[in-house]
Amino acid sequence: RFSTRYGWQWCYRLKVGEKWTHVHESPSLEEARAAAQIFLKSATSHAKQRADGPRPTLADLLRRYLATQTEGKPRVDADRALRRFAAVVTTDARLLTTEDWLGLLERHGFQVEQVRKANLSDFVNARREAGAANASINRECNFINAALHRAEDWYEALEQWKPPKIPRLPVDRNTGKRLISDAEYTRLLAWLGHPGRYLDERGHQPEGRKHVYWILRALMLTGTRVGELYKLKWSDVDLSANPPILTIRATKTAKKRASVRPVVIT
Repeated sequence: RFSTRYGWQWCYRLKVGEKWTHVHESPSLEEARAAAQIFLKSATSHAKQRADGPRPTLADLLRRYLATQTEGKPRVDADRALRRFAAVVTTDARLLTTEDWLGLLERHGFQVEQVRKANLSDFVNARREAGAANASINRECNFINAALHRAEDWYEALEQWKPPKIPRLPVDRNTGKRLISDAEYTRLLAWLGHPGRYLDERGHQPEGRKHVYWILRALMLTGTRVGELYKLKWSDVDLSANPPILTIRATKTAKKRASVRPVVIT
């Protein structure tokens, strides 16, 4: 019961699945109860019809998802990831073309609601055993996750279905990065600074190496970034100071505001 400008009114509040329904147009408690009973009976009948109807299959969902992918590399990558997932679900690795694995998945009658977290974990484990990198496995899981989350939009019977959580593997963002050693730095400077002594793969003596030589030396001596070095002006260089000082006026962290950072030349 609640109050309005026209007086007291009665309402009912029902929860069907995860959705709440409010109706407050009944001036009496009896009318509110009658309206609630009618609504509840209608909602129950509708839910029963959806439950008794055909359940969407995983093959149909993945076929519809592939149709939404752009032709070319995006669709090829999605097809490859979903094909490998279908091989895990059907325990059959003999899946060559798109229609082959979709047809086999359809003959199995595997429904969307039957997808469990164990299926996704088996997929991840199978890809790791095959030697795939964690980043590659995560990308393939993104396609599976996107396809499963389309189910509630495409199928009325799956409005309340929640896809299982996709496992995510840790990825090292610094893979392939390391510090250059003193010996490598010396060899690199010698190769850049003496183009006449070291020829390139075509047997030429590229004079352009000297420009890279001076840029590399400046970076190593000052610790500046490449972009900061390119933006330097002669007015930013104070050679009369002891030791000389560079004034860096734009840094990586200052994108929207001016920044000044002095760098001592050692």
